[in-house]
Amino acid sequence: MSTLSARLASARVLIVDDQPSAALMLKSVLQTLGVKDVDIAHDHRQAITACRKHAYRILFVDYHLDGPITGPELIHLLKKRQHITPFCGLVMLSGDRCTEVILTGLTLEPDAFLTKPLTAQRVQKTLAETLQDITRRQPIYDAIAQKTPQQAIRLCQHTLSHHGYHPKLAELLWSLLIQTQQWAALDASLAQWQTQPPNAHWQRFHARSVHQQGDVAQAIRLLETQLTRTPLHLPLYDELADYLAENGQLHQALAIAKQVFAFTPSIHHRALKVAQLAARTDNTELLIKAGRTLASHLPIIDVGWVVSLAKYMAIFEGTYFAQSSAAFQRELKQALKGIDHKAQRRLLPAQRPYLSCYGHVVMARLQLGNQQSLKAKRRILMGLSGYFNQLSRLPSVILADALPVLMHLGEIQLITACKRVLANRDQFDEHSAQRLQALNANAALIQALSPLESQLHDAATLLTIAPHQAVSHYRNILKVYPLCSEANLGYLQCQLTLGQTPDADALLAIQGMPLPDSLAAWRQRLLTQWAAYRTTVSAPWHRHTLAYRFPSIQDASDRDCGDPRITALLPRTPSATTA
Repeated sequence: MSTLSARLASARVLIVDDQPSAALMLKSVLQTLGVKDVDIAHDHRQAITACRKHAYRILFVDYHLDGPITGPELIHLLKKRQHITPFCGLVMLSGDRCTEVILTGLTLEPDAFLTKPLTAQRVQKTLAETLQDITRRQPIYDAIAQKTPQQAIRLCQHTLSHHGYHPKLAELLWSLLIQTQQWAALDASLAQWQTQPPNAHWQRFHARSVHQQGDVAQAIRLLETQLTRTPLHLPLYDELADYLAENGQLHQALAIAKQVFAFTPSIHHRALKVAQLAARTDNTELLIKAGRTLASHLPIIDVGWVVSLAKYMAIFEGTYFAQSSAAFQRELKQALKGIDHKAQRRLLPAQRPYLSCYGHVVMARLQLGNQQSLKAKRRILMGLSGYFNQLSRLPSVILADALPVLMHLGEIQLITACKRVLANRDQFDEHSAQRLQALNANAALIQALSPLESQLHDAATLLTIAPHQAVSHYRNILKVYPLCSEANLGYLQCQLTLGQTPDADALLAIQGMPLPDSLAAWRQRLLTQWAAYRTTVSAPWHRHTLAYRFPSIQDASDRDCGDPRITALLPRTPSATTA
């Protein structure tokens, strides 16, 4: 048996195609060529199940699948979850020959891209070349998996020298040399494999080498020259936009980023790049447009969708707070609703509650930045209310964006719960890691928050035995955290015990918004006791010393109806109403 025949006989192949007839026809061709084990999946769920069960040598994946995700999105997911090996052969299929489909498919750098209808000759040629390539790549990826990059480099060099130039192997070698910062070796390898004129792969890495040496302008010229020769090699655009931005040529960088984004609107990192550059050039219209496109093409499998949204929202926040006009800020908020609507339509039903939660978190961040602390508190608690007892279900990115708001408000129960969840996670997406790092670096915030838990504990200890002392403790806490739920509940409890007029600010801080179960029960007991108290005590209120009350509360001789905020916030029992 020849080497190729042996490879064909031992290779297990998966076909992912939502058209049964097309899948069966391809299976028949593969079996005729000598492939014994050929499986078929008609949607992404079947494909995931199959890849978890078997180790496939090659995947044939149709671009358009029946369901919410595309073929490239499926491949990205399979790689991310490590359901396929790094050296697994990937062949994209499509009957759609439009530029966007082909270029988006090629972004994953498959081993081949075949347009339908297929012929036995093309399948045979692709199969033979792919099997040969992945056989050569396997030992290199094994070395990478074993964290021996130098061995992987030697294997790349050996394979290239024995079998000649191959774009994927060369890119892998050059990437490894950059990763290990072997710049001299990179230049030597580039010199060895230079073609005339240089191909796009070679020129891209040559530009990286030049850029590393500090000559950004020359790196830009190299990429611009190459783009005139290969205008559809999209990675050139990505790197050129980065170099232009680094060189201060922001408008030129934005033009390049827009161009590659127009080619592949479903590639979310390109939408984020356009949004970032649009924000830096004060192009608010393009910032919003990038957000809408991103929302319409969210990678909805796994948590990638919310990470992409969070990265966009970080850019959006910067633009929002840079505006001095309140009217313009309102326009931006309105545009944000349109982005949210598009994301709701894109997401699966099971994901929409998470989007709703995250939407409240985003609005809370905006309101807190505008000094609307009470509104921010109501928003953040509304967003998290469905997960008070199950915060571990929330993606890290939502917790990371919510935590700064909770810390500014002093919501100690939720802060502790969020930190506990995050402490049990060993991996974070890039956005979450940056948010948490910035939070830990905020010394003033951490220093102010650190004594809060012990202060609340001390005040609660005094609550029943020495309410006059407890009220002083709570007042000190509220000077720093005027909206802290536990402190306001304790303060109101003291006032009830002492027979004082309820503090309207304290009532505002806890009334009409979701609270964790223990705090919600405490609030209900307080409000019920206040309502009962009002039916048994005629106005004016008991004349106790009110030295600890906030200046905003009226004198003790006033009736409760003297402060309309109290009248609106306290519930009335039927007997109190008739009285």
